[in-house]
Amino acid sequence: MEAVKAFLDIIGDDRDSDIQQIIDDGLLDMARVGILTVDGDGNYNLAMLANPQIVGCVQLYARYMVNYGGEADRYLKNYCHKRDALSLHGGFYAQQ
Repeated sequence: MEAVKAFLDIIGDDRDSDIQQIIDDGLLDMARVGILTVDGDGNYNLAMLANPQIVGCVQLYARYMVNYGGEADRYLKNYCHKRDALSLHGGFYAQQ
């Protein structure tokens, strides 16, 4: 969460629950396209959550969701391109 907060220029803990929800939504979207695996309890592969590609993807998703700099469309486009590229990688990320 700290990497996402820093990327959004957020200091403090006031919005932690909102940010966590955004992170969870982004991870769920990445799981939907096969980048992450989710077990029966809804938990993600923890090793993948530290992967810089996954973190970067979540950061772009977060900037889209908060309309960072009034450029939500730009961040959504960048997120979708990165997400789709990771998804097309052939399942490497989901298997780690």
